[in-house]
Amino acid sequence: MTAVVGVLNRQAVAIAADSAVTIQNGSGYKIFNRANKIFTLSKFHPIGIMIYNEGSLMETPWETIIKVYRKEIGKKNFDTVIDFQKDFIEFILRNNHFILNESDIQYLKFSLELTIENLIKEIPLDSFSKVSDPKFLSEKFLEDLKTLVTQYTEYLNNNRSELEGFSVMDFDQFNVKFGEILIGLIEEKLKFIFPVYDGSLNASVLRLFFSFYHR
Repeated sequence: MTAVVGVLNRQAVAIAADSAVTIQNGSGYKIFNRANKIFTLSKFHPIGIMIYNEGSLMETPWETIIKVYRKEIGKKNFDTVIDFQKDFIEFILRNNHFILNESDIQYLKFSLELTIENLIKEIPLDSFSKVSDPKFLSEKFLEDLKTLVTQYTEYLNNNRSELEGFSVMDFDQFNVKFGEILIGLIEEKLKFIFPVYDGSLNASVLRLFFSFYHR
């Protein structure tokens, strides 16, 4: 979790952020307290930028993207902070190596596997410890998983914040481009965990994954 704050008065602006960053690997999470989340967007003008949630865009660190942008604009200035914001967004969209493409499918698959694993971890296994019928166990798990997927999807859709002018891929486009590969992974993962899985949650899990990474 990141905490970023800004204070504005008639004389100055002050911004601050914590330094904690969470790294996830196969064995769990580790927290480091040395991350930089505040950067200057220009070397020549008093424009700052803060980052939160994801520390990278498609595995390219935001710090790297900001430094490349800073070098590109040089001494260029804009009349307002909003104009700086719009130019930075346009810079990201112009540079295709920062944007989702076919070469990033492995990143998507890895992220999807983590999403499914984290969902499974939230199902209370202890509550099923006395069930002897594996089929019933799997079906009950699927019911709980469906509830979690629905709850998280509704939450993300109700708390979505998108930058004006930042055109992102909508779900239909995402589904056409990556749906077949990712749904195959969803089915493979859930069938391994739930022997009686019938594919009924494929579309819902894919939509949740899309909502999470495009919020």
